[in-house]
Amino acid sequence: MEEKKLKVSRRINWSKWEQYSRESLRMDTALECCNCIKRGQYDCDCEAQDRQAWLNDVTYIRKFEPPPVRPVNKNGAMVIDKYGLIRGPYLYEQWRHYSYFLLDYFHDIVEGKDIPQWHRLFFRHENDFYSGVYSHFYEIHVLLSRQLYGTVTRHNALNDVHRGVDMYENLFPAGILKPSNFRGKGQMLTLHVPHYENCKEIWQENPKFLNFEKIQNKWIKRSVRLKKRVNKMKKFNKKFKFRTMYYLPNKFQNFKRWYPKTKQVPLFYNYKSKNVEWPVFKTDKDLEELHQDYIKDTIEKWLITKAIYICRPTDQIDLVTPLVMANLPTVNGPPTDPDKKPRMCHDGGYEKEIEGYPIPCKMEDLKTVLPNIKKDDYLTKLDDKRGFHLLKMNKESRGLTVFQYKGRNLTYRAVPFGCPKSPAAFQRANAMAMAYGRAFGVRSNLYMDDRLCCDSSNTMINQVPQNCFLTSMLCIASGGFISLTKSDFEPKKVQEFLGLQLDTNICQISVPLDKWKKFVKIIKQALANAFITFEELEMIRGKAVSFILCNPMTKLFIRQMNQTIADALKDPNWKNNMKIKLRPKLKKELHEWIKLDFLEMRHQWCPIYNNDNQPYKVSFTDASLFAIGIKIQYKNNIYSYTEYFSEADQAKPICQKEAIAILKMLQKCKNVLANTTLVHFCDNTNVCFAYKGLGTKNRPLNDIIIDIYRQLHNMNSSLKMYWCSTKLQLADLPSRTVNWNEEFIPWQRFFQICEKFNYFPDIDMMATAQNTKAKQYIMWGKPYQKQSGLTECIGTDFFAMDPKQFKNYKLYIFPPKPMTSKVAIHLAKFYENHQYMMIFHAFQNIPLGLENIINQGARMIQCVETELSIIPCENQLEFHGEKYAGKWNNRSKTTFILFSKSCKICWPTN
Repeated sequence: MEEKKLKVSRRINWSKWEQYSRESLRMDTALECCNCIKRGQYDCDCEAQDRQAWLNDVTYIRKFEPPPVRPVNKNGAMVIDKYGLIRGPYLYEQWRHYSYFLLDYFHDIVEGKDIPQWHRLFFRHENDFYSGVYSHFYEIHVLLSRQLYGTVTRHNALNDVHRGVDMYENLFPAGILKPSNFRGKGQMLTLHVPHYENCKEIWQENPKFLNFEKIQNKWIKRSVRLKKRVNKMKKFNKKFKFRTMYYLPNKFQNFKRWYPKTKQVPLFYNYKSKNVEWPVFKTDKDLEELHQDYIKDTIEKWLITKAIYICRPTDQIDLVTPLVMANLPTVNGPPTDPDKKPRMCHDGGYEKEIEGYPIPCKMEDLKTVLPNIKKDDYLTKLDDKRGFHLLKMNKESRGLTVFQYKGRNLTYRAVPFGCPKSPAAFQRANAMAMAYGRAFGVRSNLYMDDRLCCDSSNTMINQVPQNCFLTSMLCIASGGFISLTKSDFEPKKVQEFLGLQLDTNICQISVPLDKWKKFVKIIKQALANAFITFEELEMIRGKAVSFILCNPMTKLFIRQMNQTIADALKDPNWKNNMKIKLRPKLKKELHEWIKLDFLEMRHQWCPIYNNDNQPYKVSFTDASLFAIGIKIQYKNNIYSYTEYFSEADQAKPICQKEAIAILKMLQKCKNVLANTTLVHFCDNTNVCFAYKGLGTKNRPLNDIIIDIYRQLHNMNSSLKMYWCSTKLQLADLPSRTVNWNEEFIPWQRFFQICEKFNYFPDIDMMATAQNTKAKQYIMWGKPYQKQSGLTECIGTDFFAMDPKQFKNYKLYIFPPKPMTSKVAIHLAKFYENHQYMMIFHAFQNIPLGLENIINQGARMIQCVETELSIIPCENQLEFHGEKYAGKWNNRSKTTFILFSKSCKICWPTN
């Protein structure tokens, strides 16, 4: 019986829901003080003249039916008068007059005539929230918008507040701009129809008499022009990233663009039925059953707050989209994010597909905010209630945001979460109050519905932060509901904002400990499986990007995640729950985040200059086709080196060679450059930008940049890189020095010799760092690089090694020309019973000392190949598909291969 009663209690009271819908539709009237504003012209001259008469027109105000709202103080307690009686709830007229009082109070505080006092500031009760409240305080937004510069921006912001957001503004004919496969099910198309609201209210024309053929041709031509302009601006924005891409011309009034007479209605071409259909997409039944209680409660809550309503039979429906459940458990979906609340959203992917251009949305994130925060500032934060729902949509756009529930059509009256245009419209509407405050010196920052206020000790008046107080006044005056539970009005020097912790005592930004533990836990759960879902990877990547401000070096470890997500989106079978294989590079990148210590996830945004005499050193590196030039200057000492590229590095692009040159310098001179600040000059712009930008899209170059930062970390050094011209590059000469001792045999030619005689050496007795022909080698000098698993340096001097330890190994020797005789004498004396292969040149006579080896029974054969060894130089040659920087050693007329008597080789017959 209890289960039956529970089911009955969860039934939907449709009659009550319809009553809420009727109440919502009665709140659509907007204030219009003159005929100009009624026609959408907000910069009229008659506005100020008619204002006083309009404000006193109580009969006109009675047309509004907003619910009464209770006033509360900043602690959430009810406001009482001097007699101890609870004030309110206030009607709309009272809140409107209070808004004008707040504006006067604002200017009195700014001019020093009054002081901020919390008991004089009334907040709106959160439980009395209703959607679209900004449009009821339009006259306040007109005053605040005076400080919002830009004719187009100001007009669009006021139009969104007054008439509502027009979602058709940036929808263009589909198939011209972005013809694409939409989610593997079909293709989005558009139909040209009249924009009824603009035709009737703005142009006062009958939509039936529009010349569609003429208008459609104009739309198509405009779309083609816009496509070219957008592509041009994309290239421009790559060079100038902080420029805003405006799509409208710089004219004072442009009503034809602002209020078009027609609109583009979406259609859908279905691949299965091969027909063009009206886009009606229902919510997944399994998802609806899984979260039926949450969906029902959310719909009822939004009906009460007038955010949605039930469609009437006469309402035009252009698009029906499924519901999207954000941060809720789904079938085969990722785990929910504990730091975020669940939310039911509108699926804006259908509108995004036919979007002609993006609406500019410049948000002030922490990267922009941090330079404006000074040391020892007091921080406070404000948060809006319900965010986007403070704005309403115009009547025409409501047919674009319809969703179905239990067979009934419901649509949004307020701006929904998930619509492509919602963030830009909401940021633009809130920017009016923010710009007005900044014009009078209020230090505050806006990120969507979050505001951060900064106060110094001079603006703390009787323990009241003046900037926070003034910002709250402007928000309340413009009709806003401030969430008192999320806001923090107490001035603090340590404040959490946008998920990160700000400490003005030491100017430090850090990740809260509990969030870092949750983040590491999510990564470990993902690494425990062989596959990861697209949503999981996107969530991890989003958190990683937000943490970059706390440790800029972590930007090096998001490239693989970005590339994996980009590759997944190109897949025609892309889905949110599609599984992605965890490849080794992606696993390695995720492991780097786990290795990070919590103490490393903090960063000081204000540089602290040490007075210690930390040594500075100046260095130059340059790379030619075949060698690396290194020059280090410290006080009166100058170090100059020349290092030659290995065969594998010679074929790489010059930008990678320049980065390798820096890495080789740090490895070779790590004792000289340890515990210092290095001022480095490089003449390659790609390397400079990749180093300063903490990575690049070029994967091989990005890997080298990561190795450079790791080497600097191990050396406890820092490197500041600057670009310099090639003419001023001091390392240019060392990089072009040709040394005959660096002569080498290409791997392919060497392998041919070994295969021909069936002799594969175990140890290279005279190797260099860039030229080794065996897994084990002896290299002159102190080795500075050991590649574990590939090579192993077993000594530094061939002549000082004990010959007994090489008794059971096959040896290979290719000595420099001046050392051939010395090597031959040493072999005849100590390596008579060893297996070795020696390659040498004979320019005139056979080098001295070889006769002793021949007398011991060694065998010598002359090489037929004239192109055997390469000398590094400024020349490119190609051999068996591989590119080398050098030239063949044609000066040696004869080259011999000598095998000791102990070698068991297969002599060729020819």
